Amino acid sequence: MFDLSDEVCHFLHGKRRLTETDVKLAGLYGPLLKTSVKQFSKIQIRDFIALAKNTYLPNHSVINNILPISIGRRFECFRLYQKFNDLPDLSSWVVSANGMNSPQYRNDFVPKEQRNATLFVNWNNFIPDANQSLKEYDDFFDALNTCAFERNKVASQLSIHRKLAELKIDQFANRNSKVMTCLTSESIQDFLKPYRFELREHILTKVMDNDLAKEAFEMHVPNFKTTVVNMNKPRQIDIKSS
Repeated sequence: MFDLSDEVCHFLHGKRRLTETDVKLAGLYGPLLKTSVKQFSKIQIRDFIALAKNTYLPNHSVINNILPISIGRRFECFRLYQKFNDLPDLSSWVVSANGMNSPQYRNDFVPKEQRNATLFVNWNNFIPDANQSLKEYDDFFDALNTCAFERNKVASQLSIHRKLAELKIDQFANRNSKVMTCLTSESIQDFLKPYRFELREHILTKVMDNDLAKEAFEMHVPNFKTTVVNMNKPRQIDIKSS
């Protein structure tokens, strides 16, 4: 059902069941990872954990439960947000006591390439500061949290894929709001209701592929492609001779 040929995330492969703790800690870790890249400096796991406790306690009791052995799992959950937005991996800045990323991480990523790529992103557009809010960020993790109560790994996998597909529909529609406004006077959500099933099923095949969202809208939303073409046509200016 899912094309996961170039995907390394265990949650998307159905090898891990998403939990509420995964989602909560992933959302809290994002602002701390943003701080690391701003300082252009790698941070050891033990120092990252200390930073989390100093930043969030006592307001977020879930921080009391963090362990070095599970931090990679939480980072993998956070990577769902990064991949959803086609962003490089901030967790590449977090290293072991020897100054290197874990063998498991190096098996899936080239750390130096990831770190270099993070330097060219304005992370303030995607991640809030610690103890602050950013709507798109908060909405993503709130939505992901609804997938954290499934009974097993397979059900968790399906729930995550479906939720990400729904979020991708909304993200694409909002980013193309000018086109949507030309198509309807209704709200975007109301207009898309008759087409959401087809859009979701199309996007589900490869949920992190942004090109697939565009393809889905062109195939299943009447007049979407034509409207885009017309909007992109160069405007002709009539010059009347005097």
